[in-house]
Formats: sequence, structure tokens, C-alpha cells
Amino acid sequence: MLPIKVADGVDPLYARGLEEELRTQLARVGRMEVTSSESARQLFEQGLSADEICRRLGADFAWVGALEIGADRVTLSARLIEAVTKNEAFSDELSSSPSAAQSLPLRTARAITTALGRPVSERRAAASVSASDFRLYLTALGLIKTRGDEQRRAALDILVQITQRNPDFADGWAGLAKAWFLLPVDDKDAMKTNRARADQVARKALEIDPETVDALKILGMLDTIEPQQRLAYLKRATQLDPGDPEAWFWRSMTQEEFALQAGDPVSSAAKVVDIDPLWPASWLSSGLAATFGRIEDARSFEESIALAAVTPSQRLLAEARLAQINGDLSRFVTLTREAQPTQ
Repeated sequence: MLPIKVADGVDPLYARGLEEELRTQLARVGRMEVTSSESARQLFEQGLSADEICRRLGADFAWVGALEIGADRVTLSARLIEAVTKNEAFSDELSSSPSAAQSLPLRTARAITTALGRPVSERRAAASVSASDFRLYLTALGLIKTRGDEQRRAALDILVQITQRNPDFADGWAGLAKAWFLLPVDDKDAMKTNRARADQVARKALEIDPETVDALKILGMLDTIEPQQRLAYLKRATQLDPGDPEAWFWRSMTQEEFALQAGDPVSSAAKVVDIDPLWPASWLSSGLAATFGRIEDARSFEESIALAAVTPSQRLLAEARLAQINGDLSRFVTLTREAQPTQ
């Protein structure tokens, strides 16, 4: 998924939240690996074509969309471009009244899934939340995506209000759990308290809907939970949403921490690189592979990152890590120094 183009007057935070909601619905409805990765965003901002972005990230299709919000209509234009042929596999303009706009992501996901000839799951729109609160929910998702301290605090305030007004809105509770987990704090005691709140709220979301991916992810990231249970949550999250690099990253970290019981962490790390090679967490993958003696995997990860790179420092650091893997420490130091001015 490429970033949504927004018309004048459309809140960009709302648009970011809509992107994430649409990506989630595509994964849920069509059981597809769909990502709106940081890598796709960076490549898009460099002005690369949709098919070139697909080539660099190994994707079969690119989703391209635009959002307009008027006084009486909300319109989402969507196109799906096949990477190999560059042809449109889907093109449509879906609209609704503002009072029914929460159905647009699900309607779009169903239309695209049908156009690709894939089975459509029976997921339903979030009828348990009002249209105005759903719009606030998407804005909160956009705030969380920025990772700014004040933005995360604002997202928490919004999600507390939304869940109070809409107690059966599972995704709202999952968003609140994520906001508690990510809330900036000054000391360990405050972090412990917030993680306990995240645990409680995530479990509330799963009581309403056992397939709420963000709730599964949060429980999988909490070190107060038994390792096997954490891993079970993360496995389920990656099954339901295989295009979520966060879920794969935490699954890999958990597998590394409990390597004897938890399976192969390098395979999960490979998924992180496949989905989002320019996300800084992906850059840990080659070191992890080398730790487990998987030198060819480590090289492959860095080659994928170098292929996707959009800045000189990204490319130079990938080449530096390749030199380190190959034992050429002199070249590693030289390339690292070259990367610093633009890092």
C-alpha cells in the first residue's frame, strides 16, 4: 500500500489512520500479506513509480488511493496495479455519507479481494462504534504512527474516550492497549504500571473479538507473560496479518530470547526484511542471522536493504554491514564514517 493522497482540507493524521485501517481490513478480508511499510512510504516520497516500488520490495501489487472529504460525501478512490504487467487489476471510487464512512475500508477490502479472485471472509463493519468516534479512532491511529511523545499522549486521551462511549469496539480497546504500551514515561515504575494497563485492555479487546491483531501483538510483547503464551499470541498475530512487520519483529525477538523452545528466529527476522527493509528494526536481522551462524542469510538481508535504499547513508550502512559479515573491518569502518554526515 502506498500512502493515500489527500485532498485539501483533509487531516493527514486521519489519512494515516485510514491507511492502517484499510491495510488491516485487506489482510483480514482477503487473508493477504499487505503492508503500508515505512519502506514503501520512503520510496513513494522519492517519486518512484508504483511498479518500481513493487520491484524493490518484492510485491505483486501496489495499492494507490486518494481521499476526499466533503460536507455530505466521503470518497475513497482506489487502484490496484500489477507489478509485472503494470496493468490495473482494480479501479473504483467508493463513497458514503459521513455518517457511514466507517464502512469504507471494509467495502474497499471486499471489492479488491473479489477482483483478485480470492475468497472473501465474513468480516463485518464495526457497527459497535459511531461514525464520529470511528473518525477519531483513525486520527488516534495516525497519531500513534508518528511515534511523537505528545502525539502518543493525545492518542491515549482520544482512545480512552472512544472506548468509554463504545465499550464493544474491539479495535478501539486494542488501540488503547497499544497507546498504553507506547506511552512515554520517565521511570520504570510508571512503565510497569502502563504495561499492566496495556495487558488488561488488550485482554478486553480479545474477549470481544479473538482476532484483534493489535491486542495479540501487545500481549506478545509483554515480558510479564509466560514465553510460550507470548509466542502463541505472536504466531496468531502473524497468521492473521502476515504483512505486519511489528508482529514478525517481536516474534523474532521472542524466539531469540527462548531459542531452545521457540523455533527459528532468523526465519521471522527474514519476514521483517522482506516486508520493510528500510525500517531500522530490519537492520538488526543480519546480526541476528550471523549470531546463529546463518551467514548467507545475513548477506541476503543486507543485499535486500541495499536494493531498497533511498538515501546514501542507508546504502552505505548496508554495504558496511556486508563488509563486517565478510570480515573486512577496515572497509566497515570506512563506509560507516562515510555514512555519518547523511545518517
